[in-house]
Amino acid sequence: MAPSPSLLLLLLLLLLFTAVATVSSDEPKEKMTHLHFYFHIYYGGPNATIVTAVSPPGNGTFGGIWVGNNILKEGPESSSMLIGRTYDLTVQASIENPSAYLYMLNFVFTTGEYNGSSISIVGNEVVGETMERTIVGGTGKFRMAWGYTVSRLISSTGTTEFLFRVSASTRVCSSATVDKYKAFFSMASSPSLPLLLLFLFAAVAIVSSDKPKEKMTHLHFYLHVYYGGPNATTVTVVSPPGNSTFGSIGVGNNILKEGPEPSSMLIGRTNDLTAQASIESPSYLYMLNFLFTAGEYNGSSIAIVGREVLGMNSERTIVGGTGMFRMARGYTVSTLISSSGTTQLFLVSEYDAYIYH
Repeated sequence: MAPSPSLLLLLLLLLLFTAVATVSSDEPKEKMTHLHFYFHIYYGGPNATIVTAVSPPGNGTFGGIWVGNNILKEGPESSSMLIGRTYDLTVQASIENPSAYLYMLNFVFTTGEYNGSSISIVGNEVVGETMERTIVGGTGKFRMAWGYTVSRLISSTGTTEFLFRVSASTRVCSSATVDKYKAFFSMASSPSLPLLLLFLFAAVAIVSSDKPKEKMTHLHFYLHVYYGGPNATTVTVVSPPGNSTFGSIGVGNNILKEGPEPSSMLIGRTNDLTAQASIESPSYLYMLNFLFTAGEYNGSSIAIVGREVLGMNSERTIVGGTGMFRMARGYTVSTLISSSGTTQLFLVSEYDAYIYH
């Protein structure tokens, strides 16, 4: 016996909602929030919002570390409305450019719609250039957030006491629920069978299209580290407080190359902060930014956080990126393949980076 039209309609409606629910459940729906504000920094004097925590070990600024509690305002004027504060750590991690820094920031909003919410940011800055950095997370209304910031220095005044004003545009993707398929059911109060089929495929297509298309890029390269001597690319900026290495902190501007040989092609540099954070064995907490300077990904970067135990395979997390790797996620796998020298060490690690972007 053939099913009745009403039964067919019921079955198709059930199929429709099941398909939409299945596709919808694959990925949380997100919305994009655009914030625009100004970042005020006072360096030096009684009202300083940033201080030198670790002085550079040499004659330059390489290896210096600063801690900030800077000011977020609606406008560039000192009298403009306060909307939040930063909690930040800044590392001068470039040998060649004294104006290049590795940043770790937390923006905490204290007024308005986002009062009590925060975003966490990682990335590089070159003073005077327009810079893109990665939003790696957030709290409150920005819980589970990811995105990026674009900032530029718009004014700098003073001599021994500096006031910097930075314009920042922030784009944050955070969780939201959007039921776009509901619009289809306002088209007809008693849909026919062909129209229901149209609803089914259109609704599934629309919900499917919400999911951003991603690709996976696999990069293979070598990290060259020189420790000690005139060509050092990593320096100790905080010596361990005891007899072991536990508690030491290093800053690096290490070298990315196509191959393990020193003569192989340069493809980028790192800006990194390393802490020996294990009591029982030499194990390091790493915060790295890999900036590519040649080839297809010239100008792009990936930000990496994780642990390394020397001599073992280490997997670490890619928490973001810029340029062609904007909004990236993924992981790296690295292995130390050679170590030479005593007072002047030369280390080579092999890296595989799996980047979803």
